[in-house]
Amino acid sequence: MSSQKKRDQLILHTALTAGRIMIENGSEIERVEDTMTRIAHNAGAQTSQLFVMITGILMAINGEVGAQIEPVKRRTFDLEKIAVVNDLSRQYADHKINLRQFADRLDHLDSVSRYFPFWLQLVAAALVSGPLEVVFRHNLPDF
Repeated sequence: MSSQKKRDQLILHTALTAGRIMIENGSEIERVEDTMTRIAHNAGAQTSQLFVMITGILMAINGEVGAQIEPVKRRTFDLEKIAVVNDLSRQYADHKINLRQFADRLDHLDSVSRYFPFWLQLVAAALVSGPLEVVFRHNLPDF
């Protein structure tokens, strides 16, 4: 495989992974499209076509490699992961990291789950919802 095709594959992998992470974690479609287009442009792709839906992403660059599909299977709400993808995209645009480092960091981000333990989630939910019960319903016993 030629070095240009390998680079195009890396561009596709990086852009599709970034887009999937963003959609899975609650980003809006317009932001995903903009980020993926910028990644392809900053990586030197002459052309890029993409179609983003909430259930999957279809992207092609330079008309040589062929389109690739990235399914979106999970749904959660983690704004921190969206912020990390945006930060990595900006670092790449500013030439602080190269495309391989960008792809590797996205793969690592995708594999890491930063959830709090279930018991801590329960305590936090009680601390948030309890006072609201008192304030809005004036119901101290349910607190």
